[in-house]
Amino acid sequence: LRAFSRFIPIARPHAAVTHGLLLWVRRSPRRALAEWRRAIRLATRLSMPYERALACLEIARHGSDDEAHARLGESLAAFEELGMRFECDLVRSVGATNPTRPSPSAGGR
Repeated sequence: LRAFSRFIPIARPHAAVTHGLLLWVRRSPRRALAEWRRAIRLATRLSMPYERALACLEIARHGSDDEAHARLGESLAAFEELGMRFECDLVRSVGATNPTRPSPSAGGR
């Protein structure tokens, strides 16, 4: 996906999300978080709200600070606006299973 994204710009945000996951599995949490932040910047620049929400969700899933909590809310809001019910449920489950921060509201769609 990363090689493909060199030629197709719209693949770059998703490639950054998946590369962040690879870095996380390889036990490089700071690099993974940096890659997900890069995915957010790329998706924002390319007007790709779904990919931006995915990157926010990964920061929320793997982070443990105020940024993670804020990104959880951002991802829920974006997925709700896009009408992505499965993803909204996923975001809510992440909030419910992480005791270090409150679950996002169950309101919306």
